[in-house]
Amino acid sequence: IFKCNRDEISVGAPLLGTIIGAWLSVLAIPLDWNQWWQPYPISTVLFSILGNLVGYAIGILFYIFSRDKAPVENQPKSTVFKKEK
Repeated sequence: IFKCNRDEISVGAPLLGTIIGAWLSVLAIPLDWNQWWQPYPISTVLFSILGNLVGYAIGILFYIFSRDKAPVENQPKSTVFKKEK
C-alpha cells in the first residue's frame, strides 16, 4: 500500500473500505436479532456500503492532497544533447 501512487490508492481505498466494512458487520451478530437491520445479509450489505463510502472519501482526500512521485526508472529521459569533445 505504501508504494502505490495516488491513482492506485484512490481506486483501492473503496475496495479496502468495502472489505473492512463487511468484516466489521459481524459485530452485529451477537446483538438482539429483533431489529430490522440485524439479520445476516442486511447488516453485511449496510456495513459494506458504509465502508465503501468511507473508502471513497479517503481515496478522494488522498488523491487531492498527495503528490504523485514517479519512480526514477519511469521518468522520461532528458532530451538535452550532450556536448561532444
